Amino acid sequence: DHVKKTRIIKNGALTEWNEYHMFPVRSVSSRAEISVRLWQRYGPHEELARVEIPIGILDQEGEGTDKWYELESASGEGEGTLHVRTQWREQDEDDWVELPEVVDDDDIEEEDAEDLDLGPWGLFRFYSRALAESQLLGNLTILVILANTVAMACEHDCDEDWVDYCRTFKGRMELCNIVFTSFFTLEMVIK
Repeated sequence: DHVKKTRIIKNGALTEWNEYHMFPVRSVSSRAEISVRLWQRYGPHEELARVEIPIGILDQEGEGTDKWYELESASGEGEGTLHVRTQWREQDEDDWVELPEVVDDDDIEEEDAEDLDLGPWGLFRFYSRALAESQLLGNLTILVILANTVAMACEHDCDEDWVDYCRTFKGRMELCNIVFTSFFTLEMVIK
């Protein structure tokens, strides 16, 4: 099994990748299976679609193939196409034809080049983006808003009988507002 990751495409409803990956196969098999998965940082990767190719159709005049295959989702519906170029050789042959390069380096945008940065700043940006898109941050934001709203509502209920309690409570509410403001500042910086 070989796994390759594609580059990140931001804000794309109909995404199209034009990438070139080599998968050398050294084991004898009767079929090739290609799965396209949505990579998840935590938990299992979601399988989007797959295609199974019988090895027997890969040998057209001994030079391999160049075909488009319809991807099939887990529900059995078509989910797009995948361009597969193959080349192969018998086990005792030493020479074979190289695949032409299909990726043009000029097509890589500056934004995509930033995604490839694995230095400290690139890792910080990657983890910040993952945190900003996470469900945890959204739920925590709602919880902090709810706590601040409850704190402001309770502040107006202080009577003369509860003066000491109200002073302590107001001090805690000021602390809650500082945490609330700091959290929103952090959220805006992350996003």
